Amino acid sequence: MWKERGTGDVKFLKHKESGKVRLLMRREKTMKICANFFLQPTIELKENAGSDRSWVWQCMDFSEEKEEVSVLAIRFANSENATKFKEEFEKGKTDNAAAAGAAPAEKPKAEKPKAEEPKAEEPKAEEPKAEAEKEGEPAAGADEAAAALGAVKIEGEGEAAPAAEVS
Repeated sequence: MWKERGTGDVKFLKHKESGKVRLLMRREKTMKICANFFLQPTIELKENAGSDRSWVWQCMDFSEEKEEVSVLAIRFANSENATKFKEEFEKGKTDNAAAAGAAPAEKPKAEKPKAEEPKAEEPKAEEPKAEAEKEGEPAAGADEAAAALGAVKIEGEGEAAPAAEVS
């Protein structure tokens, strides 16, 4: 069963410093985030039900302020927009793979806090504390999301695809 998240514009956002690309989609009227994830090189974009204007994939989505593995689908008004979306999606995946290859020189700073993360995870057994931590300091992976949302630039031709629906 599908959970409809909404209709709106899809944006591919590239972080100014790290060069990582993420997909961000907001609902048309409320502007609430309905899809928000990094384009990991491991994500496989597949045709949905044999349609040339819809795609489906599995990713780690941050749209509901918590990271969770989600299966997402998107449908476009025509196959041209669906093809442009796939091209930009694949380009973003390759850009992220390249950024990950260049990142180890910058990551020693990031690895030290990761050693402390297991300590931060122990109090997360209680949900209210986990929510308080997310407000003060984001959980693992969410700090990248917050940083990317804070300093992003819109990239390329495929930055917005009109009237897309995410299920």
